[in-house]
Amino acid sequence: MFKVVIADDEALILKNLQSIIPWSDLQCEVVGTARDGQRAFSLCEQHGADLLLTDISMPGMTGLNLLKKLDTLPKKPLTVMISGYDYFEYAREALKNKAFDYILKPVDYEELYLCIERGIYHLKEKAEREYEVEKQRLYEVFTKGSYNGNPSCESKPIIPILLEGASVYLEPPVLEKRHYSYSLSPNATFILAEWPTEELPILLEVLRDWNEDADNTVLIGSPVVDESLLKPALEELKTWMSTHRLVDENVVWVEELKEKHLSKKSVADSIGEASRFIHDHYQEDISAEQVAGHANMSISYFSLLFKQVTGFTFLDYLTGYRIERACFLLLHTELKTYEIAEKVGYGDPRYFSQVFRKRLNVTPSEYRKKKTAL
Repeated sequence: MFKVVIADDEALILKNLQSIIPWSDLQCEVVGTARDGQRAFSLCEQHGADLLLTDISMPGMTGLNLLKKLDTLPKKPLTVMISGYDYFEYAREALKNKAFDYILKPVDYEELYLCIERGIYHLKEKAEREYEVEKQRLYEVFTKGSYNGNPSCESKPIIPILLEGASVYLEPPVLEKRHYSYSLSPNATFILAEWPTEELPILLEVLRDWNEDADNTVLIGSPVVDESLLKPALEELKTWMSTHRLVDENVVWVEELKEKHLSKKSVADSIGEASRFIHDHYQEDISAEQVAGHANMSISYFSLLFKQVTGFTFLDYLTGYRIERACFLLLHTELKTYEIAEKVGYGDPRYFSQVFRKRLNVTPSEYRKKKTAL
């Protein structure tokens, strides 16, 4: 529903504008009315109005001044000016200041209806363009980690949802709130839903109703309030998809899976998973937080258990494994030192050489010469 604010200092016109226009037929809701420009501005700011109908001649702040002040809002409503013949030049001035249109008094309500209808069509086209731009931007975030630096999305937490099913045409559920749907494969769909955290039980019921006669698996992730975490959120859902059999429900929170899973695993199993993750990703710039997340542990708990089980801190273990792989490449390939450095996770060859020398008391080139001479 598009939010509408109406402003006119004549009470009868204000009442008629509310009642004669079939607002609901136009997918509109009148969220406030005002008898002066300042009140109209406050209502537009408060409700994030999409459409403003305002008289030009009002006490305190004229419609023209109101139109100019609306430029200061994060979201400027599409504005239709209403003016008497005596203010026709003001109407022309309003159009210069980017008013959508103007209507002359006495108001022809059929003309006004058609004007609003055109305005709503314009708003829909604009909303569709903005939706597609935002959908593509979020795609870049969760696939490439391209992050625009916005601190958070706390005002509209995003709920990541992963669907998997046997059908090659997996139709995602229709959600009433704003959401973005992405096909990852013929039988997998990723959804980002802007959903208030207090209404998450409703989301769960909606997804269960949608999946009632199907055999799809639906995993619901934790609310994301920082866009930089969207990519890890998707990877987490993919990781847990294979373990959904731990619960009877096919629509389930990932947090529930974690609780079930960890209750069935030993500490050694969890640290073993962490070690395998390091072995698989040592070439990348991985962190203890990332590995802890893969093992479904808090960073403090992970650090404690990792040292207890392996005898090494995370950094010592990662460094040791990288140096071990570097030694293998030095002896079994003809790659140059800087190439080997890159292959084992060091972007700076000089730093790699320093670490190598500190560990083995020789440089990489000395190690290669010494071992190949034997």
